[in-house]
Amino acid sequence: MDTINYEQFVAVDMRVGKIVKVEYNEKAKKPAYKLWVDFGGEIGVKQSSAQVTELYSSQALQGRLVVAVVNFPPKTVAGFKSEILVLGVPNEEGKVLLLSVDDNPPLGSRVF
Repeated sequence: MDTINYEQFVAVDMRVGKIVKVEYNEKAKKPAYKLWVDFGGEIGVKQSSAQVTELYSSQALQGRLVVAVVNFPPKTVAGFKSEILVLGVPNEEGKVLLLSVDDNPPLGSRVF
């Protein structure tokens, strides 16, 4: 495994956000949701495409706190502008489990 220094780590801006809107993306080749995630006043609401339909219903995602990288350049995924990367890990079956946080930190809190 390659190592990185602290400056490289802090260059990746990871923040806590709350999912405020969820829609199924009908145009996606693999099942995916369109997510709108609120990071509070400084960053605001950003969009993301997420292939998490196997473990999460749209209702279960609504209001959920997540961790996301907010400083990647935007890209279009299945006709939808994705501005952030919501972070997850695979379970034993390879399905995506979203990273979340305990308690209720302020929206936009930076991960360190």
